[in-house]
Amino acid sequence: MTLSGGTTNTPRANGKGIHQGDILKTSSALAAATLRLEPHPGSRIDPTLAAPATGNYSFADDFEGGNFSLWNTDRLKGPWSATLVPSPGRSGSTAARFELRPGDFLHDGYRSELKEKFYPVLESVQHYEITSMISPDYPLDEGSVSLIHQWHNVQDETKPVGFQYAREPVFASYYRCGSLEVYIKVLKDPSQYGSPAEFIEANYRANDQTDRGDLVGRIPDFRQGVWHDFVYQAKYSLTDGWLKGWIDGVPFVDYTGPLGYYDEPTGPYLKIGIYCKQEPRKPHIIFHDRYQHQQLAPGKSFSPNASGKVSVVGPRRSIFVG
Repeated sequence: MTLSGGTTNTPRANGKGIHQGDILKTSSALAAATLRLEPHPGSRIDPTLAAPATGNYSFADDFEGGNFSLWNTDRLKGPWSATLVPSPGRSGSTAARFELRPGDFLHDGYRSELKEKFYPVLESVQHYEITSMISPDYPLDEGSVSLIHQWHNVQDETKPVGFQYAREPVFASYYRCGSLEVYIKVLKDPSQYGSPAEFIEANYRANDQTDRGDLVGRIPDFRQGVWHDFVYQAKYSLTDGWLKGWIDGVPFVDYTGPLGYYDEPTGPYLKIGIYCKQEPRKPHIIFHDRYQHQQLAPGKSFSPNASGKVSVVGPRRSIFVG
């Protein structure tokens, strides 16, 4: 397994003559006018399950309940987009099957996704587990980038319309040409940059939807047609953040540094399934099973055993908020 460094496709801004008071005005103009970003309903806070002040939260779904009632399902184009199938199941009798067909456009891309309704508390530690399988006939010849798990940013609706950006995920699992890659995106508080010009450049990159961010983990020749157990732990913080990831019990992400966007009210929410910016020419199929998420108490963390499995939630189909 290979751990790789970051990308460098960052537009440069001319810092001459820029004053502190110009930061927000200038960077907003770059993002809104140049990139033409548009907010969409998928990245706004769903009030049905906001982050609890106590930090006590757990969610589990083994997809054995016969439906997707625990999830937000407005990112499914049709009845084929997400189904429960008896085979191939990772455990139990069923798994979730996601299919993305040509023409399956929703919001700002081509997608077949389920969304978790919870928004994590900033500065808290999150533990995620999911088992996923890329279909054996997944088309690699198209060269498209597919997001199979993504921790999406949350728009701050206190901002004026036009400045509530639907950015790239805080972090995500990307599948591209047979390779599994994890990227992160960060935007720190303006005071954490060395100059106004540095913040303008960082803000431009944060709002550039063609920039996946910095590469923090990569597995080339990621096997199709077999189940893989993913474990991620993250602390969404701009002062002492971090992200760790394991696949099948083997560490492949170990990042320490800022994680998140300074101007957003909560940590990112999870979406699973398939998302592509480009229209697929052939059906894309992915399976997911055994999802767990727990917001951990301060100072608490878990490490997976040799099999890559950690059971910290308990019931296999439940939501607990306390």
